[in-house]
Amino acid sequence: MIAVLQELASLLARDSLTVDQIIAKLGTVLHDYGSNILVTTSNLLFKEANVVREINLATLEPSNAPAHVILTPAEPVSLKILARAFGEYKNVPAKEKIPSKVIFYLEMPGQPYSVALIAEVENSRALKITLRRDVRL
Repeated sequence: MIAVLQELASLLARDSLTVDQIIAKLGTVLHDYGSNILVTTSNLLFKEANVVREINLATLEPSNAPAHVILTPAEPVSLKILARAFGEYKNVPAKEKIPSKVIFYLEMPGQPYSVALIAEVENSRALKITLRRDVRL
């Protein structure tokens, strides 16, 4: 699973990336809602994938660039395994504690975007994993 997450993070850090390229890595379109696309994953490590489109701030319409990808692992992954692969994490403040969230800021040297990995955690296991594409400042 770590290798797949690293590959997706590397892809999200690239310039000129399209939603279609992300979907091609994950599987096939189950349903396109416009702002997001549910994907039937071809990788048995994941039950579900949701690709969220970036919003064009001028038109307020979804673009063909990905904003983030939400993955539901087939089996929750240990927070220790994620920390071993991605380094230190920070707790995300929230009103509700279950599931809590942690965030990893991934190193993407030489890339135009950085990537944050956000895990929804319950009992030290990630139930959902979001890879968020951030503009480098």
